[in-house]
Amino acid sequence: MHTWATFGKRAANAAAIWRPDAQVILSGHVHFPRVWHRGNRTVINTGAFTGPLGAYVVEYSNELITVRRIESRGRAWHPGKIVSTIPLASS
Repeated sequence: MHTWATFGKRAANAAAIWRPDAQVILSGHVHFPRVWHRGNRTVINTGAFTGPLGAYVVEYSNELITVRRIESRGRAWHPGKIVSTIPLASS
């Protein structure tokens, strides 16, 4: 619980030290999928794909990151409901 509760802040703080220009930090497998906004950074945890809490898929373009829930339809997995959109600042 402690790891999950502090993950967004710790990831944003680490990026400030090691990747100060990073706008978005993407991680997976911290079980519960979530998007944290910390200052000028966004931290995305995609979750654990096979876990009971679900998972996210991240779509990237030059100007926008879209985070969607992964949905099962029939025997296939598909991008589902949009959870968050993050505009990227141009460099």
